[in-house]
Amino acid sequence: MSHSIHSARWRQLSIVIFISVCSSALIAQSIDRDISQISLEELSKTEVTSVSKKEQKLSDAASAVYVITQNDIRRSTATTLPELLHGVPGLDVAQVNGNSWAISARGFAEQYSTKMLILIDGRNIFDPLFSGANWGEQDLPLEDIERIEIIRGPGSTMWGANAMNGVINIITKPASETQGVLVSAGTGSNLRSLAEARYGGRVGKSTEYRVFGKYHEEAPETALTGLPAHDSDRLAVAGLRVDSRLADRDTLMFETNGFNGSAGFDRNGFSYVAPFSFLEADSVRSEGENVLAQWQHQGLTGTHTTVQADYSHVLHEQSDINPNENSFDVSVQHEMPLGSRHDVLAGVDYRFQQSRNQVFPASAVSWSSQNQNFSIASGFIQDEILFRNGKIRLTGGLRIERNSLSGFSIEPSVRGLWKIARKHSFWAAYSDASRSVSLSDTSVRFNLAAFQGPAGTEVFRYTGNPSITPEKLQAFELGYRAEPTKRITLDLATYYNRYSDLDGSALAQPFFEAGPPPRLVLPLLDQPEVRGTGVGVELSVKYQPVHFWQLRTAYSLTKLNLHQSAAAFGDIAAELQGETPRHKIDVNPSLDLSRNLSWNVQVSFVDRRVSGPVPAYTQVDSSLVWRTVGSTRINLGVQNLLNKEHIEFISDQVTLSSVLGRSIYAKVTWGDARK
Repeated sequence: MSHSIHSARWRQLSIVIFISVCSSALIAQSIDRDISQISLEELSKTEVTSVSKKEQKLSDAASAVYVITQNDIRRSTATTLPELLHGVPGLDVAQVNGNSWAISARGFAEQYSTKMLILIDGRNIFDPLFSGANWGEQDLPLEDIERIEIIRGPGSTMWGANAMNGVINIITKPASETQGVLVSAGTGSNLRSLAEARYGGRVGKSTEYRVFGKYHEEAPETALTGLPAHDSDRLAVAGLRVDSRLADRDTLMFETNGFNGSAGFDRNGFSYVAPFSFLEADSVRSEGENVLAQWQHQGLTGTHTTVQADYSHVLHEQSDINPNENSFDVSVQHEMPLGSRHDVLAGVDYRFQQSRNQVFPASAVSWSSQNQNFSIASGFIQDEILFRNGKIRLTGGLRIERNSLSGFSIEPSVRGLWKIARKHSFWAAYSDASRSVSLSDTSVRFNLAAFQGPAGTEVFRYTGNPSITPEKLQAFELGYRAEPTKRITLDLATYYNRYSDLDGSALAQPFFEAGPPPRLVLPLLDQPEVRGTGVGVELSVKYQPVHFWQLRTAYSLTKLNLHQSAAAFGDIAAELQGETPRHKIDVNPSLDLSRNLSWNVQVSFVDRRVSGPVPAYTQVDSSLVWRTVGSTRINLGVQNLLNKEHIEFISDQVTLSSVLGRSIYAKVTWGDARK
């Protein structure tokens, strides 16, 4: 059995290598053509803001950071935001079912990944109730995204709690770059319908705006039973962005979005009477809106002040629970150069969360209080010091944060970068980070299973702990970044993570409930029962032998070694370890066949997940992009080309996983898609 598993894994690896070699052979037979695209040398000069909350060159960032540019997005085989993240080293991207994703860096992926901070234009989309990001509700026209910055490793010093293992910052284009009309329509075997429209205009000489609307509908996948799943998805999104230059040194950005949709899912139903557990189909209707305002002032002496405020509201209506959530954030930061060597950045943040949850009698989930509020207040300071004319950069930072649910936490970091040559640099970092305690940790009550026991009906119930402490991480990182030639860039990162106080559960004092029916409750109290280490290597190489062909490759090795206390209930440590694939390989060749036709391939090998279990798989996605008359563009694509069906993730949440099949799609875009 073991021999057959390893043979299958090597066959899948061989497919990855074979496709890479074939792509190179095609290039050898191609001729040079004039196609406009970002060169690798230009990419190294890309400005990023997510590492230090200020603009800096990618080559100067002492962090494991990866950038997906608009050029990458245009050449991608992706049709959704999560699919864009497939080729990022160190990032685990798995589709749970037709409308749910598990995404995290350096392990611990889950449907609601608690250790990964997701931002859209600096707005935190972290769900306060379920402690994670709901990717099914995040949708934007892909043409409107300027870039996506992904940090693997702690970002807590700059961004606060929940940036424990990384940050994904989705940055949209300013309105000045999306002027005019853009319309898209698409359909496919799984993508039933897609419609997008955007218009950008100008008011006066100093204000630009854009408005957009988008609708998509996805067909259901296949359930693990082999029957059709109930995970179809519909979502409509609309938004407005306004950028205005108030004065020579002052800018104002205003952004608002709203969404309305419905998604189905299969789940394990719960009952206090036999048969206790059963399969059922349910659905959730989601709606929400958000508003973001950001003012920036550039001082005469190089100072830079940013004030930002945002508000979000989300409502999820299900058959047994109706969570209604509001969040408000405000932040102020100020950057100030001191002399010729120091650049100091300081700021304060405040976040207020409110949840009002309606729970019906038959629900397996409830909270100790239906109306709950909590807040997070924090302040940070960072100093970047330059030595030897900027060849050596040392950055130290500290954040002090108070969560009203768990008290104070201190999150320091030290980062250093040494440019040993103009295009070769080493960097190292040490960080303390934590994961913010949320309402799901302190007050949730979730019935896991009921059965007939010696005392009659007995129930295992997961119970939040008001005294729970934050999960903690000490991270040590080393990296090397180089551009050996104008045709090759290389980025290598290694890390050693030390985790403590990770969430587990321990059996607390049983008690009787009157019912009906009368039952003995066996409470599993949320406790910090797990600790351990994580080590890994992440390698990204981009090769562009000629301007019309590019090959991006990425490799990740992730190994968790976790332990739990004797009081822990169940083998939690083994489950957390088993959810993470040890090896991951991505190969993404992109070839311009002619001036107006390009061919793009995304090949991904993902090692097996012991928990589930989920076998290793190789997925091949491919697309042709044809730019026809004027500004019309046609995308033809196929996803999951080699495997007709496979599973990517077995969720331990209420939602059941689906088997993912092959799909084809076509999309037509009219308008200036290059902007």
